[in-house]
Amino acid sequence: MSNVILKSYKPFSDSSFCLTPKEAARKLRISRTKMYQLLRQGDIPSVRIGRRILILEEELTNWLRKQSTSKSGRKRGDANGKQAETSF
Repeated sequence: MSNVILKSYKPFSDSSFCLTPKEAARKLRISRTKMYQLLRQGDIPSVRIGRRILILEEELTNWLRKQSTSKSGRKRGDANGKQAETSF
């Protein structure tokens, strides 16, 4: 019976339960500097254990969804919703 339980057990290291700032930045395709800036500002929720900063992957996903839905009502452009001019 215990063999069945052990086979279905998956430790955290096998999943991406927690991410370091470097891993989170890589997933979002942003620089580590930008990631640390977002963490310092409190934009992205994180947990600090000693000197180590961890980001729950679920929290990162939720934050990203909020970013896309909060700006969906605006046209692409500046903060006032004005259409940005592009010249090529």
